[in-house]
Amino acid sequence: MRYAVIYQSASGNTELIAEQIFQTIDSTDKILCDLNHMDTLPEADMYFLGFGIRYNSCSLKMLDLFEKLEDLNVKYAIFATCGFLPNERYKEKLKDNLDVWLPDTSECIDMFLCQGKVEPAQQDALINQIPVDEEKIRHMFQMGETHPDEEDFEKAEEFTRMVQKKAERG
Repeated sequence: MRYAVIYQSASGNTELIAEQIFQTIDSTDKILCDLNHMDTLPEADMYFLGFGIRYNSCSLKMLDLFEKLEDLNVKYAIFATCGFLPNERYKEKLKDNLDVWLPDTSECIDMFLCQGKVEPAQQDALINQIPVDEEKIRHMFQMGETHPDEEDFEKAEEFTRMVQKKAERG
């Protein structure tokens, strides 16, 4: 089985998780690609697709990548980094927002979220959206300064092993 880990990372958080996923994949038939420097979609049976969450979604370039998977009938998993605490409610909201864009003909095995550092300009934009929660949001950003951390990397490894096992069974 051939694997491709494709990511888009503005702050470096998603790139760190992508590298961890790539190293964890138990195969020599794998490739790691930065979406911003990718000319063509590499051929693979299983794709790990990663991005930093912006406004409860991903970039247009990542949405275009989802569209390219539409007719390939492949398996994929999503990993994302976010400024907010990555709880199940937030994960479900993200899934709902992405659902219209995800390929119907390919199988999404699972999704992994982890908190990451948020750039100062992005922090201000988020606080301006929800000014009544400014103190809580600033605390969350402060907590995120140490992420991704060792626990996030361990969870990314567990996620990768689980996804690879499901992909190879199916």
